[in-house]
Amino acid sequence: MKYVSPTAILGKHISIGWFTVIGENVRIGDGVTIGNNVTIYPGTIIGDDAYIESNAVIGRLPCPAKTSTVKIAEDIPPLQIGSGSIIGCGAVLYAGTVLGAYCLIGDRAVVREGCAIEDYVVVGSGAIVENSVKIGRKTNKDPEWGIYYCLYVYRGKLFYCPYGYHSK
Repeated sequence: MKYVSPTAILGKHISIGWFTVIGENVRIGDGVTIGNNVTIYPGTIIGDDAYIESNAVIGRLPCPAKTSTVKIAEDIPPLQIGSGSIIGCGAVLYAGTVLGAYCLIGDRAVVREGCAIEDYVVVGSGAIVENSVKIGRKTNKDPEWGIYYCLYVYRGKLFYCPYGYHSK
């Protein structure tokens, strides 16, 4: 069982898993694969050949508490996912974000509203990209040394560290 809104525009040769909900005015490109139990919120735009793994939440609107210090704009544009991008299991991507082509959003990662993530960026599993952050192209790897970078938050402090050396 799955639900696809009659106003959704679906490309050719797509695959939609069980228990998936596709909201109003969603646009899905050609060759897209969507796993089981995925929710795609209204207005979301997904480019060709994207792959969305099971249990992902795509295009969610923020729901701030009354005491929240971050104010949410009244009119948030829809989430845009670039062609060839991969969204991991259980990832949550909010409306108002633009995700470039060939990005990888790891399992259980969260990308909040208003972010701009350029082409070929990797956001690691479990990472949280907060409101209105811009991540430049190929930010995940130092091309000269082959080192991948991670950001960790521990007790409210941000730690930036390389991990893994990959010889050329």
